[in-house]
Amino acid sequence: MPGPWGTSSRHEDPGFVKAEAPFDTNYEPEVLDGMPCAIQIVTSRFQDDEFLNSLRFIELDLSA
Repeated sequence: MPGPWGTSSRHEDPGFVKAEAPFDTNYEPEVLDGMPCAIQIVTSRFQDDEFLNSLRFIELDLSA
């Protein structure tokens, strides 16, 4: 379930973060300031109930 969970902030983020994986990009708060942040949650087939129960906790935590 992708969803916007806020925006990046050059004022709140600690600073430049070098990517560790070859397919990732560096995180530069100055360049990405104001860009939307999102997460994607993936589950196994036929696990809808478990997924929805878990999602409630994730939403509560991200909304705090």
